[in-house]
Amino acid sequence: MGAHIKRIDLKRDYEAHKREYQEAIAAVCRETAFSGGKYADAFDREFAAYVGTEYASGVNNGTSALHLAMLALGVGPGDEVIVFAPFFGEYRNYAANFDASVVAVEPDYETFEPNLAAFEAAFTEKTKAVLINTPNNPTGVIYSDETMKRIAEILTKKEAEYQKDLYLISDEPYREL
Repeated sequence: MGAHIKRIDLKRDYEAHKREYQEAIAAVCRETAFSGGKYADAFDREFAAYVGTEYASGVNNGTSALHLAMLALGVGPGDEVIVFAPFFGEYRNYAANFDASVVAVEPDYETFEPNLAAFEAAFTEKTKAVLINTPNNPTGVIYSDETMKRIAEILTKKEAEYQKDLYLISDEPYREL
């Protein structure tokens, strides 16, 4: 039998903060501030301060966040977005929304870390961005610091080679678990 995976105990969390949660929910309902408004604006300001940036914008889910990231970076027709296999299958759809395509880089099958030689070879004139997912979905592998540094070095090298900006989009839904 495998190891037990600790889950977040939402019931315990709710009981510990019940009154605070109920008051916050009641305030949102009273003011019908379900989307946007002062609470969303306050969250955006507080999150921006927390991560040390001037602006932030909360969205409803990761799909919207990745869509907006690609939109903001100007991903468009004919562009390529490099991803590391195995990857979340919807990444193909995210790129297709902009008439772009996904270029999958196979992993090192012993470690499931990215195959960095294959990554470096995957770049073309059409490459616009690299979309990473760490911990890698579905393997759970967390890319090492060394791997992340090498990814950054390769991106910098390819920017110089192609004389254009290349973007690293980091999809980290499990970062804090």
